[in-house]
Amino acid sequence: MTDSDQGLTPEHLPWTFEPQDGSPALVCESALRFLPGRRLVCAGRWQEQSVVVKLFWGQKARRYWLREKQGAQWLAAAGVATPRLQLASPLENGLLALVFECLDPAESAARRWQRSAHEAEKKEVLSALFGLTGQCHQHGCFQSDLHLDNFLFSGDRLYAIDGDGMRQPGASDKPLSPRNCVRNLALFIAQLPLRDEKLALSCLPDYLQKNPLPPDWLATVLAKAINRARRRRRHAYIQKSTRSCTEFVSDDSFLQHSVYRRDGDGPQLQAFLADPDGYMRQGTLLKDGNSATVVRVGDWVIKRYNLKNLVHAISRGLRPTRAWISWRNAHRLKASAIDTPEAIAVVEKRFGLWRRTGYYVTRAAQGHSAENLTEISPSAQCLAELFQLFYRLKIYHGDCKASNFLVTGNQVEVIDLDAMGECRYQWRYLHHYRKDRKRFLRNWPKDSELGSYFDQHLP
Repeated sequence: MTDSDQGLTPEHLPWTFEPQDGSPALVCESALRFLPGRRLVCAGRWQEQSVVVKLFWGQKARRYWLREKQGAQWLAAAGVATPRLQLASPLENGLLALVFECLDPAESAARRWQRSAHEAEKKEVLSALFGLTGQCHQHGCFQSDLHLDNFLFSGDRLYAIDGDGMRQPGASDKPLSPRNCVRNLALFIAQLPLRDEKLALSCLPDYLQKNPLPPDWLATVLAKAINRARRRRRHAYIQKSTRSCTEFVSDDSFLQHSVYRRDGDGPQLQAFLADPDGYMRQGTLLKDGNSATVVRVGDWVIKRYNLKNLVHAISRGLRPTRAWISWRNAHRLKASAIDTPEAIAVVEKRFGLWRRTGYYVTRAAQGHSAENLTEISPSAQCLAELFQLFYRLKIYHGDCKASNFLVTGNQVEVIDLDAMGECRYQWRYLHHYRKDRKRFLRNWPKDSELGSYFDQHLP
């Protein structure tokens, strides 16, 4: 294999590589993460020890290899716990390799966060993360790609990984500037669900213990910075969902444009992409309307947005289809930790730039319509909390029929996303929110217990 070979995939493993520096052979055994055309992270063995290997190739391979190597060295110099870099060398086949010690046992901070059943357990995770972040800032460096998957717990000790995202704008013996500290902290907190923001802010003392800043000043400026970071993160993820990357595959031709989840690829998906209408005929019809047709095939729900007539087709030809809008909004909600059926794929039939029929594919939802609610319950409380989240994030739904909110116990899934949007400015958002609130309250009589409850608890 040469450095021009872009075909390295997990299927090549296991594989033995010879480092150019004369070190012992490196064995890569199983894939941990794969970024097509750029990077493969795998578990392996080197000098009879278990290791984690990062292999780089492609046009920018050397840049990413150097950046990851430098980041690992910065972390070590700052005294931050990080897996030891054991080898950094080109391989005889032209690939570039970094070999790190393998932490065993190891659990990502994201995984520990997800399995934390109580607030106290979540706070333990956040306290460790805030302390480590403060230590990095005190030594002049920060993680530009700050999220929970970039940290590992081995036992009770927290390790920073992914040196590629580390930056050191100044000297290592000088703390990071307060402005950069705030921006980086805001980026971290913005990764968490909005409902956990107060819990995160309660862990600021753990950060200040490592990197002393004026507490009152920090609390004041951090609130606005978090809102900006949430918005940037949300929009970045929406854009990511429209192009090929680790998570998604984008396929564009003259007659069809499709985007789908990489982990959802398989014979079933390829059959749908090849003939969406034919595939839908295999399913159970759920709705056969003039503007949309909905079927269920297995655990998928496919919604085809129809063109009602020639005038309708002309009016929508140069605009994104409602399927495309739904796809983007599904990832707007996902980035905001708001539940909606998982989006599998979106397809637009096209003629060049001219858009025609759109198809939107999701996992089947499990809940039942909120229109069946008759009394104040955990489901009703979750609905009220959902609208409070919408209000904080300036997201509007656009069609707040009760049937567009599916409830199960203390969980709510939002569906029918083609009229959803968000606003940057409060005055503009309130115009949409008033309509949402008014339409939602119309689902129950004003003098009913539930109607009164929602009227009191919706912002």
